[in-house]
Amino acid sequence: MKKLLFEDKSLMCISAWNDNGLEKLIDSNKTLSFKRTDFFPGLGWMLRKDFWLEIKNDFPEIYWDDFLRSENIRKGRSCIIPEISRTYHNMKLAGKGSSGGMYSDKLSMIKLNDIHVNYDDFDVESLKKENYNSALLSKIFSAKNTTLEDLLNLKDTNSSSIVTRYSSPREFRQLANKFNLMNDLRGSGVPRTAYYGIVSFFHNGTEIFLVPINFTMSSFNEDPKDVLYHSDWEAKNLYLDFEETYCNKPKYNLPKPCDPSNETFRIAFIKKFKKIRLDLYQSMIVN
Repeated sequence: MKKLLFEDKSLMCISAWNDNGLEKLIDSNKTLSFKRTDFFPGLGWMLRKDFWLEIKNDFPEIYWDDFLRSENIRKGRSCIIPEISRTYHNMKLAGKGSSGGMYSDKLSMIKLNDIHVNYDDFDVESLKKENYNSALLSKIFSAKNTTLEDLLNLKDTNSSSIVTRYSSPREFRQLANKFNLMNDLRGSGVPRTAYYGIVSFFHNGTEIFLVPINFTMSSFNEDPKDVLYHSDWEAKNLYLDFEETYCNKPKYNLPKPCDPSNETFRIAFIKKFKKIRLDLYQSMIVN
């Protein structure tokens, strides 16, 4: 992997961590399977010295994971992640990072590789951008297409591979919640493990690709910024988290609409949870 990192300048890191590496979401036989991702993974990673020299003067003491996910730092570069994680999260420290412990339930279920892996015959050429893109395009456009509604209802999921398109953070979150994927968006709207907006995982032996609605055969030749990734999706997804956490729970009995700009809702929310709780979501965009 060191060889790959030095030869492919479109990469900024190699990681031993898969954010969506839950046992039910991976093919446990694919110990030599790796993916490219535009989302900095955060655990078990290495980078080149030249990249470190590029960023070291601005490197923060805290929340450096989100720093490395920002578009002005990433500059279109990707990372390599494994199908099966080679590292594990220290659950005693879960919640100390920028996510505040929101995902500790998923982190505790990440599958750690327990099989010896021989890399001697592994061809890293397949992970170089041009080769990887070509193979991924072939997979996506030869897979069976199914609607978002059918996938959510688990209809026609007995094919070897399936593609479903999503067009909004709400649609992506519906799919992520259905299959227990990480549902947050960071760094200008990039889903965890996404590559050009594509998130892939396994469900009962079927490989599923969640693909942006506007992804085409030529998308790998274009900058995904503001085309496949949208700068306002992170703030829109924050609202969806707010909606799920407070508005969709009958026990809180909050008035509708679920919108802090609505005076009735705002007064009721602050009375129940205090203003400091609402301030945590001040950057969200209602959608």
